[in-house]
Amino acid sequence: MQRKSILIRILSVALVVVACGFIYHLLAEDWGQFLRSIAAVNPRLFGISVALGLLANMVAAYFYVFLLRGHHDLHHWRPLIKIFLISQVVRYVPGKVWSYLYQMSLLPVEVRKTTTVLTNVEMILISMLVVGGAGVLALFWPSFFGIFVVVVCLSAAVSFSYRLGLIDWVLKKLLRPFVRFGVYDLKKRPYNPVEMILVITVWAMLVITSLTVAMHAIWPLSTNESIVYTACLLLSWILSALVFIVPVGIGVRETGFVALSTL
Repeated sequence: MQRKSILIRILSVALVVVACGFIYHLLAEDWGQFLRSIAAVNPRLFGISVALGLLANMVAAYFYVFLLRGHHDLHHWRPLIKIFLISQVVRYVPGKVWSYLYQMSLLPVEVRKTTTVLTNVEMILISMLVVGGAGVLALFWPSFFGIFVVVVCLSAAVSFSYRLGLIDWVLKKLLRPFVRFGVYDLKKRPYNPVEMILVITVWAMLVITSLTVAMHAIWPLSTNESIVYTACLLLSWILSALVFIVPVGIGVRETGFVALSTL
């Protein structure tokens, strides 16, 4: 156990060093362009966007624990939020797979590795359904009220499907060729459906609002234009979420965003 702990610390430091080197390379490649871009950004709006994004990550961490507790009776669940947040940094360099491996190495022993994979894929699937639905609507009806109504409806549909076991059924079909599930991996414990709807809605609206404010901060866009470009970014995120090897879908998301925004 002590050797495993030392290896995890070494790996963590190595990943941080690689991430810092990766960021330094990106900045050093065109430092002048970077400074000109920063000068054009509205600092107040950008700060609000960052704050909303950080809050969205906190809600996402709680939702991760919420889903994980659906498979295991975890009494000390608060440290799991910290594990999830740290694993999000690892997603960027070298890639999303390392995020899952990091979680597996730090989660309590009673949490099966297959359950960790299942929880992450559950989260991705639910995020894609809610964010994708909101993104499609925003392309044709750029209204925060409309987006909010759709997000609430989709969150309720997800909660209802979760209760009926439809999401687990879909995941079982998708992952069965790659993952050997245990007897309790797909067994759900009682949960509060209203809490699930609330968490998903708050998370989705924080993400959408954060991105829309960021659009305002970077470019001189109207609110409707910002929402439309945010919708393009949300839909391109779905493409990047399907790529597990590339760090956070870098390149895939950007290509999808450019393609959608030019239609």
